[in-house]
Amino acid sequence: MTVLRTASMIALLVALAACGDSNSQEPEADAETAIGQGTDEEHEEGGDEVEIDQADAAALGIEIQRASLSALGQRTELPAEIKFAADRVAYIAPRVDGVVRSLEATEGDLVEAGEVLAVLDSGRLAALMADYHGARAAERFADSTLARERELLDQAITSQAEFAEAEQEAAMATARREAAETALHAAGIDHDQIESLVSGSDGAAGRYRITSPIAGRVIERTLSLGQSVQGGTEGGAPAFVVADDSVVWADVQVYAADLGRIEPGAGVVLNGENGRQIAIGEVAFVMPQLSEGSRTATARVILENEQRALRPGQFVTASLETGSSEQALTVPKGAVVAFEGGEVVFVPTDHGFGAVGVETGRQVGDEVEIVSGLERGQAFVAEGAFTLKAELEKAGFGDGHGH
Repeated sequence: MTVLRTASMIALLVALAACGDSNSQEPEADAETAIGQGTDEEHEEGGDEVEIDQADAAALGIEIQRASLSALGQRTELPAEIKFAADRVAYIAPRVDGVVRSLEATEGDLVEAGEVLAVLDSGRLAALMADYHGARAAERFADSTLARERELLDQAITSQAEFAEAEQEAAMATARREAAETALHAAGIDHDQIESLVSGSDGAAGRYRITSPIAGRVIERTLSLGQSVQGGTEGGAPAFVVADDSVVWADVQVYAADLGRIEPGAGVVLNGENGRQIAIGEVAFVMPQLSEGSRTATARVILENEQRALRPGQFVTASLETGSSEQALTVPKGAVVAFEGGEVVFVPTDHGFGAVGVETGRQVGDEVEIVSGLERGQAFVAEGAFTLKAELEKAGFGDGHGH
């Protein structure tokens, strides 16, 4: 037996075994019991073993999981792009013309819903407020006249015709005030803002505040101080774009030949440029039409992105489940290493880690099927197998063995 001697592994393996596959369908055994099961006999028959203390094992990045059954259906790899969710992007344009008085936010800033992004000096808003002031004053006068005419009518001092005329004037004044208020609403001014502008300081009636309708990050700003801005209702460009990227879309390009094999609910693994997994999800829906240029359809995956690890505009590879899936005993492909003409995985032993010969089957994505050599629920080294192999070979050369 080839052995690299170091201190005891019991404490380390107890901790590592607890980090095993939480999705295993077998109830997890006590860690110390699992470590010692079915290993000594194998190594007495000529197996290879590495002993290593806790500090060295941690430095080598060794991680232990338990072998479990998982779906091993076929997968198809397709290109995809991370995008902002369209319902979480706001294109913000002022509703009135004006000149930029102040800027309160710029690209990269996080803003809350209702937060002021910029302030304009707007002659158009001042005119709308003047119309509203006049209409409201006229309404108050008409209402007071109507109230007086009602008292006179009750005292038989005025005629019914004069009262009806006052009533009509009051109704018309109310309609003019409502029309002026509606014009302000169309300019993006709500009731609370109207009242604050009415009671504000001199010049406040012409101050137009551009606000964000959603919480998110400012990803575009087209304004500068002193710039003359055209109102959005007249075709002006957005002054700001705010996006909430806590949820993003991964739009997968599905070729026509693959459309019949990809259905809503299919599992998706997204891998970055370096091949590492960056997100998992499922197909929300598949658009039925093909684009004219690429002749591909879009399968959309909706992803939570609270940590902002996924960046809109990022190109990734999507590995999608296709066809039926069956259950098989699988391990990460990095757990299986070539050794002495065969394939092995490392398992915990009473004295360290032992190399156990296995027979592998299909490989789908990052998972490899284990046909024999490893049992369901058995602990194995999921990360660090190549390092253990190197230690085993180094010790073998030191002993004069031809590993």
